[in-house]
Amino acid sequence: VWTEALPLKGILWKTAKEYAEEALKTYKVKADYTQAASSAAGIAFQMAVQKAGVTPPLSKTEREALIKALEDLDIKTFYGRVKFAKSGEFYHSNSGLHPITVQIQNGKVVVVAPKSEAEAAAKYPMTPWNKRRE
Repeated sequence: VWTEALPLKGILWKTAKEYAEEALKTYKVKADYTQAASSAAGIAFQMAVQKAGVTPPLSKTEREALIKALEDLDIKTFYGRVKFAKSGEFYHSNSGLHPITVQIQNGKVVVVAPKSEAEAAAKYPMTPWNKRRE
């Protein structure tokens, strides 16, 4: 659901590329979607804590207020939209994201779909693994 090439804008880090550059500078490794998702989760939690007006450790009433604030959250981040499902099969999952398709082309992860975000055309069929060169 994420690469640094996506045209995403939001709070804290203004773009996906800005986040990726800062992560590389700070941690000396290239950011992947898991790291980016964890950072976005931290942003979401911080926004919900501020909206609920609570300070940990939380009482039962404050925890309920925090859950409500998270359920009502709808923000745009460098990772994409953060909006949690309030019911159903994906209850409390981030339903604000939209999927992308990536391929590793010439050793680089590139977005190939949807067309609105594609960095390159999808290669199909791909070269069999035993015939690829690094």
